[in-house]
Amino acid sequence: ERYRGRAGIAVRLAHANRIFGWLSLSVPVEIAQDREEQQLIAEVAADISFGLKTLEAGERFESLAQGYAAVMATTSDAVISIDRDGTIRLFNPGAEKLLACPEEDALATPIGRFFPPEQENEPNALLSRLYEKGTVVNHATELRAFDGRRVPVEMTLDLRTDDQGRAFGVNAIVRDVTERR
Repeated sequence: ERYRGRAGIAVRLAHANRIFGWLSLSVPVEIAQDREEQQLIAEVAADISFGLKTLEAGERFESLAQGYAAVMATTSDAVISIDRDGTIRLFNPGAEKLLACPEEDALATPIGRFFPPEQENEPNALLSRLYEKGTVVNHATELRAFDGRRVPVEMTLDLRTDDQGRAFGVNAIVRDVTERR
């Protein structure tokens, strides 16, 4: 009695070769037989499918971000990211330990603060070399920790670029090489 005069419609929920399931509706017979209404239901199903695909991609991104965060937190190497102006934007626990500086004291400050005074031109020279070549691998130098200690290091620098390939910063992986000396 409840479904008298009604028809069932089932529309597949799919997007980009991924099937999420089916959308099942009970509608009046005249709606089920109307081509415009059928097209509208198909469009709604496509929108739902796109939303499901977007949610799925967001979950994958979240999982990747958590994985990267775990690596950043546990690596013994210092990982430092700076913007085009040389301002520190990322400073992992390895950097905190290597340079004896808490993250909150390092962020939004110039990277040059960790170079000894006699090497004050080195950050700019490194950046010039990096912008010319795209990467600098195993550059040997010495950094000055927050507590004044000198630390021999090797660093590898890579440009951070946007989707159009325009550089907007630098990622540096810095390794303490004290034991090699």
